[in-house]
This record gives sequence, structure tokens and C-alpha cells, in this order.
Amino acid sequence: MNIKIIYFTSPGCSICVHQTAILNEIQSENNIEVDNHLITTAFDKALTYGVKSAPTMVFLYDEKPQVVKTGFHSKIQIKKTIEMIAGN
Repeated sequence: MNIKIIYFTSPGCSICVHQTAILNEIQSENNIEVDNHLITTAFDKALTYGVKSAPTMVFLYDEKPQVVKTGFHSKIQIKKTIEMIAGN
């Protein structure tokens, strides 16, 4: 599976803390790369994907953006997005 998640977070964001924990689980269980960035220091990269708030996840397949999810998403929701992108 060639799926990668670019994850934008923000310092002091309590929702981001919970989202990060879920993404860490998904990364270790599914061998999916999660590329973490602070939106405050990677703002140019965030704008490249149209990201303006945190938490936001950009799901890529073969390095091409497929889906952008803003706000908190459960582990089940994230797994469903991954399955959709992978064509399962």
C-alpha cells in the first residue's frame, strides 16, 4: 500500500493531542507513513495542500493528494478513508 498521511497539528491544541495518538496507532498497525508538521512552522507546506487549520490530515496515494480531512476523526473513520483510497 502506497498511502501516506501528511498531518498538520498546532501547539497547545488539545484535539491534536488525541488525533496524534490515533495516527500513531494507525501508523504502527498498518505500516502507513505519517508525516507530522506543526502548522505554525510549516505554513507554506500547509498552504500547498490548502490547509489553513489544525488538526488536518492530507491523505496521499503515490504522492498525489486524494483526500483532506480537517478536525478530529476517529480511528474507524481514518481506516475507512485509507480503505477507500486503497480501493478496498
